[in-house]
Amino acid sequence: MSKIWSERDNSMEIPRNPVYIHTPTGETPFYYRSQCSVTVSVQELGEGTHSFTGYIYPGVTGDPAKVTGTRADKTVTLSFSQASHSCRSQAVEGYFLEESITCTCSLISDGHPRGTAQWYKGGQQVGSGGTLVVSRDKTNPESVQTYTCEAVSLLGRKAGTTLTAKFACKKT
Repeated sequence: MSKIWSERDNSMEIPRNPVYIHTPTGETPFYYRSQCSVTVSVQELGEGTHSFTGYIYPGVTGDPAKVTGTRADKTVTLSFSQASHSCRSQAVEGYFLEESITCTCSLISDGHPRGTAQWYKGGQQVGSGGTLVVSRDKTNPESVQTYTCEAVSLLGRKAGTTLTAKFACKKT
């Protein structure tokens, strides 16, 4: 088993064994370049700063070297992208006057790993390429339609701004 230490919440068990590779350098006397790796998805780690320490011990981890153990440290910071939206039309007192509106969902910060901006309605992705066209519901013109502009990355989804589309009643 492996352990990963995180500045956020100390350590966590990784339910898989590390892979050790010991490669001779070809020099005389023999020296070995040893590597230790464990693959962890960014979703498992979550947002935050994570520090990794790998230890290689002679005779224990398959290292043929006759020297003391080695240690390698790596740190990675994972953060969600941030998303926000804008619409070509402006609402007047909370209502849109047109028959349809076009709104764009875009990233306002990249995050690491970088994400994309997507529209969601009721948990389902809608729109295309960050663009959403909302039209007046002709069967129920007073209906309110709610959409969320979200940042989506390997970390998962993070809600950004919300669009509440209400259309003004047309005079007949």
